[in-house]
Amino acid sequence: MAGFLDFDWRRLFRWSCLLSIVMAIWLLAPTVKCSFKAFEDTPIGDVDSDISQTDKDRVQQGTGFWSRWGGAMKECYREHRMLEQEWWKRDLLFLFLGLGVLSWTLDRLEKGRKRTLGG
Repeated sequence: MAGFLDFDWRRLFRWSCLLSIVMAIWLLAPTVKCSFKAFEDTPIGDVDSDISQTDKDRVQQGTGFWSRWGGAMKECYREHRMLEQEWWKRDLLFLFLGLGVLSWTLDRLEKGRKRTLGG
């Protein structure tokens, strides 16, 4: 059993954390792409005071930029939920998270086992 606990659990924990972050970014990528498209499509209301009627209509549409973009982001997340994509991506994320928790726990147990009473 001592040989099993001598494994470098801290290194495994770091790698599993890194891979969990990569998987989360990968799962959120479709939502980010959709949100960026919504950002490009949402008009911004910065114009001069001497404008035509057509431009006034565009300014009126652009007055609620943040609320419109926020609503578009919510809609993008509804379409591309993080945990409702391909099963293997979701399972890899949970595998890396579980592996991180397990390796962190075993690292703490190993640290406690190696402590000395005098130090």
